[in-house]
Amino acid sequence: MSGCGFKLGVNPGLVKWEGTQSVLWGEEVRERFDAPQLNLARYIKDGTVTDIDNGE
Repeated sequence: MSGCGFKLGVNPGLVKWEGTQSVLWGEEVRERFDAPQLNLARYIKDGTVTDIDNGE
């Protein structure tokens, strides 16, 4: 099986860093809006939550 293989994951050159937030930030946002299904990925970039979503 020489020459065969595969790679999992993305190419680091194709990934754009959009920001980071702490786990505590995420839990505080979910508690403040009483929304355990809140999709935090939408708000990580700048850290501000503008509206409640349905988690989808």
